[in-house]
Amino acid sequence: MSALLSNPKMDPLPGAETLSTVLRISKLEARYGESVVLRDVNLEVPEGKLVSLMGRNGVGKTTTLRCIMGILQQKGGEIIFGGKSWHREPPEDRARAGIGYVPQGRDIFPNMTVGENLQICVSLYGKKAKDRMDFVLDLFPVLKEMLKRKGGVLSGGQQQQLAIGRALLTCPKLLILDEPTEGIQPSIIDLIEDALVRLKKEMGISILLVEQYLDLVAAISDYVYIMDRGTIIVEGEPKILADPAITKHLSV
Repeated sequence: MSALLSNPKMDPLPGAETLSTVLRISKLEARYGESVVLRDVNLEVPEGKLVSLMGRNGVGKTTTLRCIMGILQQKGGEIIFGGKSWHREPPEDRARAGIGYVPQGRDIFPNMTVGENLQICVSLYGKKAKDRMDFVLDLFPVLKEMLKRKGGVLSGGQQQQLAIGRALLTCPKLLILDEPTEGIQPSIIDLIEDALVRLKKEMGISILLVEQYLDLVAAISDYVYIMDRGTIIVEGEPKILADPAITKHLSV
C-alpha cells in the first residue's frame, strides 16, 4: 500500500473550519447478522457542500446510507445530524428532520402519475413543499411535461429526475443520493450534474453523493471519501482522483 493510502487524512475541505457541519459520522459500525459490514467509518458533510463517497461495489457505501437513514440499525459509533445524535429513530423521523434520500433503484410509485408522486410530498409537507414545486419543475422540465403520465412508463433517466424532485419537495437540509447516474444516458447525467450544482449554489443544500462515475465526482465534489472493505481508506479534495494509487481502489 502506498504511503498516501497508509496516511488517509488529506487536506481539509477548504473553508470547512468556518462552516457548520450538517452531518458527522464517527466510528460507525454496522453488521448483517454476524458479518461486520462497516468498521470505524468517519465522514463529515459541511453546510452547503457536496461530498462524495466512492468505492467498488459491495464495499459498504449503500450500507452507510442505510445507517444514516435508520433503515439499518448501527451497531456502534455515532451519527449526528442537525446537532442531534441519531440511534434508533425510524427513517420517517429522519426525513422530517431534514434528510432527503434518493435510494438506488429510485423507489417511485410506478402506478401513480408523476403529478401524484409529487403531490404526496405536498400532502405530507404542506406549504413549504408547495412553494418549492415551481423550482423542482424548473430544475427538471420533463416532469412538467409528464405530470399525467404514470411513473412506471418513464425512462430510467426520467424516473431518476422524479425521484430527486420528490426528495426536494421534502425541503431537506441534506440530500443523499445513491448512484443517481446508474444506467442513465449521458445527456441525463449532464442534466443531473447541472441540477446538483444548482441545488448547492442556489438552495444551499448539503449533498452526500454515492457515485461510481469518476468524471462527475471530480467535476462537482468539494470533498471525496473512498471506501474499501467497510472503512474509509482515503479522503481529500477531488484532485486526489488523478492519483492512480487511489483510483485503483475504484476499478471493478
